[in-house]
Amino acid sequence: MATQRYSVTPHPIDTLLTWVKSGEIAIPEIQRPFVWEATKVRNLLDSLYQGFPVGYLIAWRNPTVKLKDGTTSAGKRILIDGQQRVTALMASLLGMEVLTKDYASVRIRIANEFVTEIGIKAGRLRIFPEGTLLVAMYGEGKTRGQVSELGIAATINQACAAIHSPKELHLMPFIKIALKANYLEMRQLAEGGNQPNLNLSKIKDFPIRVPPKDEVFEICDQVESLFSLADQLEAKLTAARKFVDRLTPALLAKAFRGELVPQDPNDEPASMLLERILAVRQADSARGKTIRSRRSGTKGSRTKTASITNMLKRDQIAQNHLSSILMECGPLSAEALLSASQLEIDDFYDQLRDEEANGFLRENRGDSSKSPRVLEHVV
Repeated sequence: MATQRYSVTPHPIDTLLTWVKSGEIAIPEIQRPFVWEATKVRNLLDSLYQGFPVGYLIAWRNPTVKLKDGTTSAGKRILIDGQQRVTALMASLLGMEVLTKDYASVRIRIANEFVTEIGIKAGRLRIFPEGTLLVAMYGEGKTRGQVSELGIAATINQACAAIHSPKELHLMPFIKIALKANYLEMRQLAEGGNQPNLNLSKIKDFPIRVPPKDEVFEICDQVESLFSLADQLEAKLTAARKFVDRLTPALLAKAFRGELVPQDPNDEPASMLLERILAVRQADSARGKTIRSRRSGTKGSRTKTASITNMLKRDQIAQNHLSSILMECGPLSAEALLSASQLEIDDFYDQLRDEEANGFLRENRGDSSKSPRVLEHVV
């Protein structure tokens, strides 16, 4: 039978976006530019909000493939199928620029709800142009004081304050950065009882020191570069944490199967260990009977009752019975643990197998083949 060279793994959308932000997903040079219309992007997002999957994506690992940005694909997932969907998510949810079929870098701007001309006139709504900054004035959680930017011309409700200056458009990126940097200070200006809110007067009076025009551009470029780097580092950290979460159970499983280190063929099989434990147990039992027999046959001696340990059954013990003993006493040999468990040999073996499978305990073989093998509690 041929060896399967692929695997199918489900991932949530946030994992996919993490890969995009960290640069782990790469698009090969042979892939076409982004050709979807904005309505198709909106339909994809609508289906995701309704609980439908994004569909199958095919990724390939090959360190020598040339990418669209001219670099190679070492350490990355090369996207073979699903580029349009991933690019749509990247642009719409992360606000990243995409390369169109005309080879122009653009941002996708879509909306799900619209106001008619009749609604605008009836409600006397004001339409703010693209690039207008919005500050959330309500909300006790993280919402109040948050800053965003309109990607399309739109109207707003009373929960937002709009910041726009046609004569000073070059200052908008700097003001956005300054408001984000002073998020906590802005929140502290809120007033009210159970739910403190901001108002237009407080936002208008919020002080922002503006540097000369040439410095504004330099500051914005530097900050955007650092923000981009921070997003990549955060995404890589998130991906690393998820990898560690998946790695720990995998390592434990390999440890229990004896696959972490090369196995010594001279190691004693488990069946022989159990036979030896049984022999020791039977010998101890026979020796105890002989002693009791001699004492009971001694004439004129005071009658003494030998101490007999009451054996336990598996339905009388906790699920982690053996690991609890190891936690209290420290690592023990199998023989010592058997004696302390107060279980019959068959019950002991079954309990040992179950606790090992559940990750309560493990066998420690030591650093060399000559080291004694002991059982220890898993923290």
